[in-house]
Amino acid sequence: MTMDAPFGAYRPSPFASAVLALSQNTVLGRGAARKALGNLLRKHSGSPLDVKLWGRNARLHLASNYSEMKALLNPSSYSRADFDFIRSNLPPGGVFVDIGANAGMFSLFASSLLGRGGVVLSVEPQPAIFERLKFNLQTANDLGAEGVRVILVEGAVGPATGVAELAIPAELGQASLRVEVGGPRIAVPVLPLGKVVRSHALGRIDVMKIDVEGYEDAVLRTFFEQEARAIFPHSVLLEHCNSERWSWDCIAELQKLGYVEAYRDKANIFLTLPV
Repeated sequence: MTMDAPFGAYRPSPFASAVLALSQNTVLGRGAARKALGNLLRKHSGSPLDVKLWGRNARLHLASNYSEMKALLNPSSYSRADFDFIRSNLPPGGVFVDIGANAGMFSLFASSLLGRGGVVLSVEPQPAIFERLKFNLQTANDLGAEGVRVILVEGAVGPATGVAELAIPAELGQASLRVEVGGPRIAVPVLPLGKVVRSHALGRIDVMKIDVEGYEDAVLRTFFEQEARAIFPHSVLLEHCNSERWSWDCIAELQKLGYVEAYRDKANIFLTLPV
């Protein structure tokens, strides 16, 4: 099992290292060239690979998860606007909540900013992907030695406590609780976001990132309608590219609560709550 081996067991071969150097340090790390280099790695290199990202150790897989491959090929440009927003709004010793954490790329980056007293709470429902998240956040890195508290929740967040069917398509990063998403389905536990936050005694949230493939409305409506304003996140990084699946307009409703749009692109919107 790849998650049983210690970090460093899957060091990139000389060939893989050469490909990564091209992708990470030259203009070939963008667009069609990056995709070609990724295909070359998949064909001629072993998987996973143990690498350094943002000063952290990470074990990344080459197939079925775009998030891991993109971070591997060019970490300096990976989710650049998103990371700039996190960097601007996550203070030292702050609290970062990652809903739909995948293999932990956002959580790893946020952890590199926090320092002593910081908290990363990461939620991921897919069992196989959760194991990757756990390895990256707990096994490959000793964040506790830096004073960073890591909380990992294996499950989904939703409007109420229970069990739901998670669809897992070929692209693992697109798994969703929405019934219209295709792929094999597995039963996963579901908890309301407010219950998760309160059960871990988080007195505040500085930045919350949520990417749950069109299920954002089901998560956020219950939270913002039922929880105390004191635990509303100061800043929200919200994926909106699947907003056609929403029955509750997350953006409009958060703006009614006082959130202000800071930036928007085709995939995400960044919202902040003025003090």
